[in-house]
Amino acid sequence: MAQIWIRSDAGDWQPTALATDTCVLTVAGPSSIDAAHDAPAAAAPSVLLRRVAGTSDETWALLAHPSAHLLVNGLHSPLGIVILSDRDEIRWAATDDPSIPPAAALFFSTERLAAVAPYPVDGRRGSCPRCKQPLAAGEAAVRCPACGLWHHATETLPCWTYGEHCAACQQPTSLDAGFRWTPEDL
Repeated sequence: MAQIWIRSDAGDWQPTALATDTCVLTVAGPSSIDAAHDAPAAAAPSVLLRRVAGTSDETWALLAHPSAHLLVNGLHSPLGIVILSDRDEIRWAATDDPSIPPAAALFFSTERLAAVAPYPVDGRRGSCPRCKQPLAAGEAAVRCPACGLWHHATETLPCWTYGEHCAACQQPTSLDAGFRWTPEDL
């Protein structure tokens, strides 16, 4: 699931999951579109994040009104529409308007965490890259966050946690490994 990384008051970076298809983005992070509709008209949202329909869950568009003075990776978007990529920096440009906050930076990330989930029931057959046996629809499995391959995660076939890394890439297999990238890495 995509997230926005926000610097906390303590100075560390915290991820906020983008759990809905559309949200309002402010220097404080994303909030539900319903919260924006409850705000006064003068405080109407000028920056929206929208999941792009018909694509993977990781494709998001940033829609910014020109008054937002927004920079993505240091560049203005003259049309106000940007398709975000993993690790994009979103920053409000400094302006003469005191109502616009100083150049606060947020980061967009598409990194997923490993989690046990039912193998999808979508008609495709797959096999586990570790044990080479078929994966059954609804069976407990883990989709590697890095390469996307599914591994068994049952009591009898604990293929995901069998080794320290995914059978196909260098993704750690601990279910509590956390994110591999944070803005601290910059």
